Amino acid sequence: MVWQGGSLGEIQGIEAYKQFAAANATGAFANMRLSIHEVIAVGDKVVVRFTNSGTQIGPFLGTPATGKHATWLGIGIYTIRDGKIASGWFAEDILSMLLQLGTITLPTRAGSRGQTEQRSLDVREVHSSDLDISS
Repeated sequence: MVWQGGSLGEIQGIEAYKQFAAANATGAFANMRLSIHEVIAVGDKVVVRFTNSGTQIGPFLGTPATGKHATWLGIGIYTIRDGKIASGWFAEDILSMLLQLGTITLPTRAGSRGQTEQRSLDVREVHSSDLDISS
């Protein structure tokens, strides 16, 4: 099995995946909920669109526990061979999760009078134009 997690990298084999999950997610969230919104199967591919949610009670990807609840979107694309998952490719909205947990913030912009403008964004409606990373 090959697990491809976008910015989280690629993992080869079930044992390596179990070690990755244990090191990065086990104990990190309580009351985890996975909501499946859509499943599409064509040929040897299965696509799942989902929402994850949970309360961060332990370290996650190097960030300490916040005690905050977060909800984030994701999509998984599985390749099935001989009735088993041969590979999985995942993209999850980790930016949204980290914003909700308060472990990162979006940059602020200077207002029309040169003052720093505080921005309040609903993380479900963040667009690429809101993320000014050019400076």
